[in-house]
Amino acid sequence: MALATDQNTITSTQSLNPTTPISLTSEWLDIHTAPNVVDDATLTAIAELDTTSIPLNVGGKGTKVMLRLKYDDGVSSLSASPIIKVFLKDENGLYHFAKDASGSLLLTITPNFTTDFENGTFGYSDFVEVDMDASIQLVVGVQTAFAATGTVTTSTIQAKVK
Repeated sequence: MALATDQNTITSTQSLNPTTPISLTSEWLDIHTAPNVVDDATLTAIAELDTTSIPLNVGGKGTKVMLRLKYDDGVSSLSASPIIKVFLKDENGLYHFAKDASGSLLLTITPNFTTDFENGTFGYSDFVEVDMDASIQLVVGVQTAFAATGTVTTSTIQAKVK
């Protein structure tokens, strides 16, 4: 399987002294277009991802990434929350897994259909967060698919770098 073409890139137009602390916050970007489909049951290698995984190039800018589920606001009765792994690519082109604050490699994004923000078309789950570990790129893979009553095929996993 192959990844999708890089479509999301975080860039900065500022020229900064390397000792100047900076803060970067991106908009929410779709980085996986089929969280209702499993990429691989174990996700041990980047080659197990397919074209629904869209690499997010951050160029070492940003320290954390927030991940959330965007879903059709008519979805109800959760059967399974998506469980994902985040692959981080370092400046040498090597991938490693991101961990959340508790040290877990598996990240569960749990929608709450009664309290999540909705805009009349989509609902947005609360986010999970991982450290970027000075990486230049991240890619998300789905290990357990999102399943619920209603249309789940329009769901995406979104990322926001901060």
